[in-house]
Amino acid sequence: MLQKNIPIIGITTGTTDDWRYRGESYLSYARAITRAGGCPVAIGHRRKGRIEDCTGLLVTGGKDVHPRHYERRPGDEGLSFDELKAKYSLLWDEIRDGYELPLVARALETGIPILGICRGLQLINIILGKRLIPDIPACIGNSIIHSNHKDATVFHKVEIDSESRIGRMLGRQNMEINSYHHQGISSKELAPGLKAVGTAPDGIIEAVEGISHPWLIAVQWHPERSKDKAVSETCLPLFEEFVKTAKRYHASER
Repeated sequence: MLQKNIPIIGITTGTTDDWRYRGESYLSYARAITRAGGCPVAIGHRRKGRIEDCTGLLVTGGKDVHPRHYERRPGDEGLSFDELKAKYSLLWDEIRDGYELPLVARALETGIPILGICRGLQLINIILGKRLIPDIPACIGNSIIHSNHKDATVFHKVEIDSESRIGRMLGRQNMEINSYHHQGISSKELAPGLKAVGTAPDGIIEAVEGISHPWLIAVQWHPERSKDKAVSETCLPLFEEFVKTAKRYHASER
């Protein structure tokens, strides 16, 4: 489905309570897609968008994925969900998990272009590998660049593989990004089918790409945040390439 030859990009959303979690909303993602030449459509709890009508899927940021969906760390086997919640300062949305996990799993199977952001990267890694760092400070120590937990934005450097898709898009091997998360993955949690292409100094993976998927890129930072202008301007080519690929995907499926 195209409107005036504009690719339709589905954007996952949270529940009403999750709508502006951490100061974010659907609108910030929608603006980035519109600026790149796409037509954004909200898909989620009480939203009318359908993945079947879309030529690309943007998996957005938000609350933590419930720990029932990934493997427990050594020593956590006997803990209840409430105990895990307290230990790792978790804040989850099971209604969102209920629609988003099968939605993204289906999208991964179809080969539709997918861009993941923050929680989106984590959710994709969980679907493909069932692993996650539930809390970076608790699990790997208070890294200077991840010590603010989930209450504030931290800016730090990330090294990017220059031969990767995102490296070629952005035309650089390192950049400063806006980090806004307390969960994540390292090389130990990286799922089969994904390749790490961007890494923070403390070893947290900040960007991944699909190995066999036609177009799958996920980043741990927030390239859509226009108030972080240096980041959003640098990352505009990422959204532009995503939208262009979604347009080609539609043409190939006709």
